[in-house]
Amino acid sequence: MRKKSILSVFLMILMLSSSLSSGNLINKKEPKNLESLEFSYSSDEIFLKKAKWTVMYYMCGDSSLEIYISPLLENLSKIASSKDLKIVVLKDTKEKDDSRLYYINESGIKIELNTLLGWPEEVDMSNKNTFELFCSQVMEAFPASHYAFVTYANGATGWQTYPLDDRDGRGFLTIPELAESLKKITKNGTRKFDILQTSCCMSNIELSYEIAPYVDYLVTTQEHIAHKDVVPRCYRAVWDLKNNTDMNPEEFASRYATRHKPHSFQYFVSYGERLCFLTKILNKLPYTKLHTVMMHSSVAIINLSKIDGVVESLQNLSSYLLLYIDDKNIVDTLKYSRDNVRAFGKAFPKYWVFSIFYNKLPLEMFSYNCRIDLFNLVDLLSENVEYITIKNLCFSLMEKINDSIVELNKLPDDQAHGFNIYFPTNFRMYNKNLFVGKLPCPYEKLRLSEDIYWDDFLRKYLNV
Repeated sequence: MRKKSILSVFLMILMLSSSLSSGNLINKKEPKNLESLEFSYSSDEIFLKKAKWTVMYYMCGDSSLEIYISPLLENLSKIASSKDLKIVVLKDTKEKDDSRLYYINESGIKIELNTLLGWPEEVDMSNKNTFELFCSQVMEAFPASHYAFVTYANGATGWQTYPLDDRDGRGFLTIPELAESLKKITKNGTRKFDILQTSCCMSNIELSYEIAPYVDYLVTTQEHIAHKDVVPRCYRAVWDLKNNTDMNPEEFASRYATRHKPHSFQYFVSYGERLCFLTKILNKLPYTKLHTVMMHSSVAIINLSKIDGVVESLQNLSSYLLLYIDDKNIVDTLKYSRDNVRAFGKAFPKYWVFSIFYNKLPLEMFSYNCRIDLFNLVDLLSENVEYITIKNLCFSLMEKINDSIVELNKLPDDQAHGFNIYFPTNFRMYNKNLFVGKLPCPYEKLRLSEDIYWDDFLRKYLNV
């Protein structure tokens, strides 16, 4: 085992030296005293051969997710790398000087690469440079036919930010910033991520459209994640990949969905919180706004090559909704559809001042409900609108959505269909930050808003 560990380090040095000489790596700092190290290896070793898959883990543990870092690393060590599967991890927790870059070798041993690749012992995981450097170095040092990137972070806010927790940083990239970084990492889409696994509740069409030029498949959830799902969702499908590295990207991505077991749960209770005793009384009342928020887990696999068709259909519908925005039938039908649609993101309170007590009293009336299921909205609209043209546009959009969803694992009665979209309930919630302070990126700055009329429709409908 020690021999294999030494061999792994030696071959990593060879790969690094090759990359440095060709000027490919961003960080050019060479490790010290390489000439003093001795290695032995057999000529039939194949570590240097291009792998079929490299899976990159970006573990942002400088948050409440810190307690799940060790069990996840333990499971990845059990899986271990192989000649056709390379597992590489960058992890950070709340401690200082604890950032570690690991290659998990074929024996399941974590080979630390900080010194070898010139990384410090503390990094800001929310910084664009950290994200870009990690991805670029790993893709150069561990070449593969396919690349999967696993984002391990909490605080997912849909289109508002892409969470990359760090206590000393902002804790996120904006969606346009993420796309800019992916453009650099993938060399303008010429070497795409085959798979991007997001944090929970990031199945929004705004993100999908923004990153589509640089990613082939998005593995994500529409709903928040329960305590018991945090670690398993990050490694179960990789076990399947280890057992069959010939899987293509769609097959591998689909395993994340088939491995998921959908269920209903109370979000804060699943993380150990004790709800206020009043919730039991309020849940018995007929007024549902006073009921405790319930989550219904789901996993969606999105083929991003199909997203242009979805957005084109959404543009056609948005244009006609704008055209008929002063029509009472349209306005009434839109209101009915919006009031009855499946909403997501309710782990967050509607206003930040509610956060003081929301984890003890997470009632529907206090919850953030500005992200709704696009298919469900359009389905309700098609059932109740009078105009045949708008009905047909709704049918076309639903067809495009179904075509883009490779796999969807959910509860049978859950009206989640793969995509959520921003649709606030009133003008006060439009462009309102989920947290304190200025919104990091206004909705109008997203690629979706710049390319189609959905944001124009929202502002007109909400009287923004």
